Amino acid sequence: VSLYISIMATERQMIKEYRAMGSEDLGYEGDRLAAFIEERIKEWKAEKAGEREKELAKIAADRELAEKAEQNKKELELARIAAETVRITAEKAAEQEIARLAHNLELEKVRVEARTNGRDDA
Repeated sequence: VSLYISIMATERQMIKEYRAMGSEDLGYEGDRLAAFIEERIKEWKAEKAGEREKELAKIAADRELAEKAEQNKKELELARIAAETVRITAEKAAEQEIARLAHNLELEKVRVEARTNGRDDA
């Protein structure tokens, strides 16, 4: 729409200028005007194509950022799961170590009782 308004304004201005010069018949000048308008339309189309290309590049960049964000989110979740797994494994290992130490303590108690009772066979 703005192109049409721009072209019409330019056309009116050129016609006013030609009439001011005293030329009612635009003949050759009309052809020049048509060529000018066609050239202006080509420029406008190229400009719009460039804008569309930029728009598409921005959309692609936004999509790439969204994909990277999603990938980072997945990696973060995997890291959280791995950390939780390590925590649980460490807790289980600690429980096993506590159980082993408790068992060793019981064995040591039995040995001490045996020594105090005069038997050293435990």
